[in-house]
Amino acid sequence: MVISNVEGRVNWIPGLLRVEQDMPEVFIGSIHHCIFEKCHATVSPLNMTFTDEGIMYAEKCEIPEMDLHLNIEIVCTKTDDENCTVSWRFINTSLTPLPEETGHIFFDRMKKTMDELKVFCEKIKETFPEPLVK
Repeated sequence: MVISNVEGRVNWIPGLLRVEQDMPEVFIGSIHHCIFEKCHATVSPLNMTFTDEGIMYAEKCEIPEMDLHLNIEIVCTKTDDENCTVSWRFINTSLTPLPEETGHIFFDRMKKTMDELKVFCEKIKETFPEPLVK
């Protein structure tokens, strides 16, 4: 749920200054403007699927300053009752090919973002008391 909370991403996405949105809710099709120092990303959730094995979240992301038009998929796969693995991929939805250098830059930023997400989730986990029922 941390991933789908777009406004809360300022806590774990490096360089994200703020999120502007018309409505506080996040839903399929809602629009969120992620403001960074040198660019602006418009994000819109596309899908969230829950199964016993995990969660798949997808969103559309556009970054005009980099001429990026992407779909981003993040899959959280349950490894046990308290942990999961996270994998992600991005798909270029532009009619023009993604320049190789841009792909490398975006990949590096996403890796740093996933590292920060892990740290943030571990901090959240520490703040919650043990469940009353297991």
